[in-house]
Amino acid sequence: MNISSDSLATELRRLWHEELFSTRIYPDFPFRPRGWRAVAFNRDLHGNARIPIADWKRLLDVLRTHSTDEVALLLTPYADLNGLDPPQPIVLPLAGDAVVSQFLDREVYFPEFFLSGESRSWAVRGDSDFSIVGGEDELMSVFIDVMGGASSVLERMKEEFGVGDCDEDREMRIYLESLLAINRP
Repeated sequence: MNISSDSLATELRRLWHEELFSTRIYPDFPFRPRGWRAVAFNRDLHGNARIPIADWKRLLDVLRTHSTDEVALLLTPYADLNGLDPPQPIVLPLAGDAVVSQFLDREVYFPEFFLSGESRSWAVRGDSDFSIVGGEDELMSVFIDVMGGASSVLERMKEEFGVGDCDEDREMRIYLESLLAINRP
């Protein structure tokens, strides 16, 4: 059966929005699987990379060793590659630097994107405010540990988003804690 790139992208979008990605990022949990954990990055602080390069590399190392995926699939509703909309999904090997290079390419910018593997055990989504890495608890626990542990990651997220201990920051503080599942029963 010959499936066009457009129909594959359409079907993948439908499947991912049913199974992986919530329709809202904030203040709701940004992923549909409720047992997942997540880490948020302030996309404005990291340029086209959307996530610090060191953290992209940590994530890819974790994915290569703790998931069954060999490639990441990238979908974006707004893609511009030298004035053209590239065929989607964009398939990126997890080995090497293909994923990071895709985001560092100055010719390509994705204002919004969705990235996941065929296992659908992890995902990354980005919009104009956030880049959020999420996944199954076991996988994310490893990623959070290599980032310095949950307390350290929470402090980093609070710093990136300018969240303090005052009452006016309470909602965002609770949201960031909920991503890490710090107070989840």
